[in-house]
Amino acid sequence: MAAVVVCLVACLAARSAAAADQWIEVKSPHFTVTSDAGKGPTSTLAWQLEQMRSEIAVLWPWAKLDLNRPLVVFALKDEQALKALAPAYWEKKNGGTGIATVWVSGYDRTFLALRTDIEQGAKRHVNPYASSYFAYFSLILEQSVPRRLPPWLLRGLAGVMSNTVIDDKSVMFGPPAPWYLQELHEGRRIPLADLVAAPNGSPLLKGDNLMLFDAEAWAVVHYLMFADGGAHAGGLEKYLTGVLKGMSPDAAAFAETIGRPSDLQTPLRAYVDRNLFSYKALQADATVRRESFGVTPIPAAECAARRAVFHVAMGRPVEARALVDEARKAGGASDAEVADALLLEREDKIDAARDAYARAVGAGTTDAYAHYRLATLTWRGTPIATRSPRSAIWSPKRRRSIPATPPPMTSWLRSTGSLAMAIRRRWRCAPSRSSRVTRIIA
Repeated sequence: MAAVVVCLVACLAARSAAAADQWIEVKSPHFTVTSDAGKGPTSTLAWQLEQMRSEIAVLWPWAKLDLNRPLVVFALKDEQALKALAPAYWEKKNGGTGIATVWVSGYDRTFLALRTDIEQGAKRHVNPYASSYFAYFSLILEQSVPRRLPPWLLRGLAGVMSNTVIDDKSVMFGPPAPWYLQELHEGRRIPLADLVAAPNGSPLLKGDNLMLFDAEAWAVVHYLMFADGGAHAGGLEKYLTGVLKGMSPDAAAFAETIGRPSDLQTPLRAYVDRNLFSYKALQADATVRRESFGVTPIPAAECAARRAVFHVAMGRPVEARALVDEARKAGGASDAEVADALLLEREDKIDAARDAYARAVGAGTTDAYAHYRLATLTWRGTPIATRSPRSAIWSPKRRRSIPATPPPMTSWLRSTGSLAMAIRRRWRCAPSRSSRVTRIIA
């Protein structure tokens, strides 16, 4: 009898472990999430991403919300799961601990990985996924305007949007970001005229200067949107409208539509040092319902293949190849061949890469990049005399790079254990009864 009980317990434990390791796919209207965190947490995360997308549509009706290339989302159950997917961050000195999200751009996809065991800090008005929201909004903003925006506006708008805090009933847009305020309160400042005139590639955007630049850009945009009851929002709207119509977004346009930097410098400084900051609260989009999301289990081979492609994007060939082998042993998956092809191309093994792309296409991959690379490599291997004029291969447009993840928010969010006490001592946040504001009391 005892042996039977032990056997039963062992079987139940094995089933529990298998369930815990079961990967699923959750599909919302605009996002597909690969997850090991279970249906509930994954559906909540997908719902939050949908709310962020809906918020952008409400605030910026001109925004082009469908990204030019696929966004691949992973939802991980805890820190160890995220570490297994993105180990590089834990290999750095004093790195890794407390990381909630990883964002990386690779070949023709953008990858986002988030932990589901960290709740959004609605009471603290802090979004733990701020760095990824920053990158996501930057991508949308860049593809929505006819010309490249100046860094202060691109990074300032993304900074304000990054600290979007979502709960079950509302979406809070614009709560002050503690990491930016901390940077600004350390004493260094950039003259506003230099900030708005800084081009891409400016020394102000390099090294430690980037932290201060982002904080200053956030302060300018937050001031224009919320200060004095939104009295300055019209100037920012006029500036953006002009850019959408083809206006050059230079310092002269800033002075004409928003105001002279010299006139804004003093009130901007006073704004940053104040104790009261406004923000905006929107109702959550009720048309997005978690229970309507599709949930399906992911076969072991497909799961390994998806993770392999992520490791390729992270520049981890050893882990990627191990997962490619795992996928093949489990029956094979087209993404495993795509990952193998990408690795072979990086090793300059062109013929082998072409064969791997051919295997991916033969396995039914829907990855447009794999089809494009197979056609390109096949074309290059065809003698010129035998090429058909109708077989010309198109070249994708050269895309702008994603702005670097803002270091101050990353370091602040990772150090909440040591810094949270200091922030609680320095600042206290609470909404007022009459309007949606955040009180920051010294």
